[in-house]
Amino acid sequence: MEDINRKPNHLINETSPYLQAHAHNPVNWYPWGDEAFERAKEENKLIFLSIGYHACHWCHVMEQESFEDEQVAKILNENFIAIKVDREERKDIDAIYMKACQMITGRGGWPLNLWLTPDRLPVYAGTYFPRKTIMNRTGLIDVCDYLMTVYKEQPNKIMNQSFEIITSLKRAENHKEATLSDTLIEDTYTELSKSFDPDYGGFSKAPKFPSPHQILLSLESDHKENVKQGIKTLEHMAKGGIYDHLGGGFSRYSVDNKWLIPHFEKMLYDNGLLLDAYAKAYAITENAVFKQIIDETVRFVERDLGHVDGGFYSAYDADSEGVEGKFYRFTVNEIENVLGEEAKGFMKLYNVSKQGNFEGFNVLNLINKDLNAMLDPQNVTLRSMLFDYREKRIKPALDDKILSMSNGFMIHGLVEVYKKVSKEKHILELAINAYQYIKTYMLNDDYILLASVRNNQGTTEGMIDDYSAVIRGVLSLYEVTQKPEYLEDALHLMGKTIELFYDEEHGGFFVGSKENTGLIYNPKEIYDGATPSGNSLMAMNLLKCYLLTEDISYKSFLDSILDSFSYHLNRYKQFAAYFMRVVVGLTKGTKELKLYLPDQSYMDEAVLWLNNQGNDYLVKKVMVNPELCLEDKPTKYHCANMTCLQPEIVDL
Repeated sequence: MEDINRKPNHLINETSPYLQAHAHNPVNWYPWGDEAFERAKEENKLIFLSIGYHACHWCHVMEQESFEDEQVAKILNENFIAIKVDREERKDIDAIYMKACQMITGRGGWPLNLWLTPDRLPVYAGTYFPRKTIMNRTGLIDVCDYLMTVYKEQPNKIMNQSFEIITSLKRAENHKEATLSDTLIEDTYTELSKSFDPDYGGFSKAPKFPSPHQILLSLESDHKENVKQGIKTLEHMAKGGIYDHLGGGFSRYSVDNKWLIPHFEKMLYDNGLLLDAYAKAYAITENAVFKQIIDETVRFVERDLGHVDGGFYSAYDADSEGVEGKFYRFTVNEIENVLGEEAKGFMKLYNVSKQGNFEGFNVLNLINKDLNAMLDPQNVTLRSMLFDYREKRIKPALDDKILSMSNGFMIHGLVEVYKKVSKEKHILELAINAYQYIKTYMLNDDYILLASVRNNQGTTEGMIDDYSAVIRGVLSLYEVTQKPEYLEDALHLMGKTIELFYDEEHGGFFVGSKENTGLIYNPKEIYDGATPSGNSLMAMNLLKCYLLTEDISYKSFLDSILDSFSYHLNRYKQFAAYFMRVVVGLTKGTKELKLYLPDQSYMDEAVLWLNNQGNDYLVKKVMVNPELCLEDKPTKYHCANMTCLQPEIVDL
């Protein structure tokens, strides 16, 4: 635990809550920067780089076990230069060293821990390390002892190994093929179906992540079986403990295959992406339970993550009072005391027992029960009573920084809810206010975007994920409001993104700005992780901008991205599901709806009309252009696959 009487380390002036939480560790942490690397070179020491984020449970565990331990601190302070990085602020650093970890160990995750040469090249990597070796999991102290010895006795061995790692990473990213496979889409859906869990939904084994990009791809398939798989996944997620049945919203992932026990942190970006998926599923099924889940999730985001000036905080921790999931779990006695005579039926429905399902306690769930029970008014009342009781507990820590990427996803998710589920003005206002926050505190007059702010202040400039997610959100706002300022902002941001991140030599977009020279190399991401990759988002944005503006340069950039990543898409299809949504859209043919008006006086009615014209159009647009109006009346142009059908007069 933090000791405020202990001398602070070099993180004390950082704004990130994650870095601040380590500012009083006995480990002499540095932030990423020249000071740390210069000292490493001067003292000829390896660097110990530890990357994590505020809501990460195992990051907290490792801090308590190792970084608060005086012996570990002594080893690190005397023999290494220790650097802490918040992955949510520096996604470029995280992307480089996550790739290195995956190459070295075959897996990745957080906390992400690496040992680097003074020139920042990776030597060894891993995720969670216990303090000392336990059974088959190597301990932090033992790794440090080994690397100290090898670096002292065989420095060339370490240097050669680290150089080979980074060379292999660079080579893999720029591997191209002539074209995309003719059977790419069918093969992708076949792979998705093979990985689908027919019992509980989802497209992986435990641990199970929501992966809304794969769900959305399934829902957009022409094959009914794929659509059913997407819907079944959303149903089972809603039944499981990964969904907060009292407060709404979804946790990060489930540790089991039934979605029962979550890793309890709740992230803004997950919930924004899942609002998009549930909204699409509702548009297909009109399932009232999906609407209930959407409503409860929106309430959670507004209530618990909303900033007073608009915008949304980034996450809630998994832990409270130092215990994982303590805020969310219940005993039989607690429920009986709160619900009285109604407790027995409630506990049967939500699978509550004396022995519990999580460390002797109960995580509420509807597994193997009828999801429609959520709609029962009495059920809603009982859940509300338990929610009020739970609110008196000590809450998990709030990560109160505001991330542009996460807010971009939430803006888009809220707009999709407004379009496809509920035309409630308040939902649209939440999205508008979130973007207004970004414009006020995170975007300057030159369209330079900040990645993160806290207390309305920040200095870290955005990465490709930040720009692309915000553009996605702003384009969504434009399409639903038809206000030209949103399109203008989106196009300005597109221009800045191309300027800062586009690779003129090989195509595609770098994770970090080309102006950032403090990295061993600038990686590119195509595969989806917890969020869609920046390149896949940019592919979608470029397609939309092309269709909205008819500017061929956007199509040229899109074609170059498809060419750049053809090798990866042909081989690892389902792991680039968001990218595949763009490929599907291009192959199946884009549907567009454009409404031309004789003058501005028709605009309000035209926007209302446009928003009621179904949800299967890739873009919708209203424009004042008398020359394209038949008989001087509002006229619609319905286009498919870049070809327009016969125009028709519209009675607004």
